[in-house]
Amino acid sequence: MISTSDFKKGATVEIDGALYKMEDVHHVKTKKSAVYRVKLRDLRAGHITERTFNAGDKLPVARVERRKMQYLYGDGESYTFMNSETFDQIM
Repeated sequence: MISTSDFKKGATVEIDGALYKMEDVHHVKTKKSAVYRVKLRDLRAGHITERTFNAGDKLPVARVERRKMQYLYGDGESYTFMNSETFDQIM
């Protein structure tokens, strides 16, 4: 879990079953309490949304592994990629 005080640009979190990358984080102090305004990029769809979190909120951290892959071909709704180092194919 990642707390709002640990929010930083580039962190990947899971919200409602979707993976998001934090594009921008702003700490805003209000009369009542502090809030965090975060621009999130949906990693699957690519669109950006803005959400506000209260200080102390926690989100699950998503573990994302990045690798350089070569696109081989697309078959209907699936795509096949190849790892250039191990030659493993991933659909």
